[in-house]
Amino acid sequence: MRDVTFVLHTASPYQLNVKDAEQDLLIPARDGTLNVLRYAAKVPSIRFFGITSSFAAVSDFSKGGPNRPGFTYTETDWNPNGWKEAVDFGGEGAFAYSASKKVAEEAAWDFKRSNPEVSFDIATFNPPMIYGKTLQPGVKKSNLNTSSATIYALISSLDAMPGDRLPLFCHARDVGDAHVRALSHLPQSAGHRYLLHGDTFTWAMAVHHLASVRPALKSRLPKGWEQSDPWAKQPTVEHFAQLDTTKAKELLGMSHFRNWKTTLEECIDDLLELEKREGWA
Repeated sequence: MRDVTFVLHTASPYQLNVKDAEQDLLIPARDGTLNVLRYAAKVPSIRFFGITSSFAAVSDFSKGGPNRPGFTYTETDWNPNGWKEAVDFGGEGAFAYSASKKVAEEAAWDFKRSNPEVSFDIATFNPPMIYGKTLQPGVKKSNLNTSSATIYALISSLDAMPGDRLPLFCHARDVGDAHVRALSHLPQSAGHRYLLHGDTFTWAMAVHHLASVRPALKSRLPKGWEQSDPWAKQPTVEHFAQLDTTKAKELLGMSHFRNWKTTLEECIDDLLELEKREGWA
């Protein structure tokens, strides 16, 4: 990190259904963040340390998480579950992952408060699901990242429609843009949690849209998709929680987020191109 001015810590394990929540999620998430912070603290040239956190660190799943009609999450909200709750619950599902994001982000803010003499300020970015083109090297069907695999499942001839676990999302480029804008909007951008939210859509909305704009994929959509109602749960405050993105708009100048139709089509088209690669299956 010698002579570095900005640090963006974007890595944390995103995997579900792990065997050991502590070893597979909690320790890597917390220690990965703290290790980079400790090294950065030794470099006086660093002015800013940005951390990719998550809506998982904000959301209260005991009250419905994203399925919380009429509620708006702000940067003051925190996931009430932490280390102990994740270990007690076990590694199945998204519970432990969500707790690991809260634990890691909380550790970062605690580090800054405990070390006021460090040369840098911090900020965190808290998007829900992140969708975009799959850019990981050596990608194939078996090692698709969790977000891309979720989209790919829509054209994988599922036996039934998937459930809407997290209908809120932000495009990967918008998340990246927020990080970069924070660097160019210092010092006002430091010291904040930024909720990022591009749009809301259900899987029923997604498959019906794909049937319309990519009709060749109809045979690959989940069984029973025709009977699903794309308008049963409108992506409005009456059905889902909202995210307050005021900070991102006012302090980072983010006046526009990509919508769900543009994002879905981009993801699907990219995955179809990846299918053509040798060794995909």
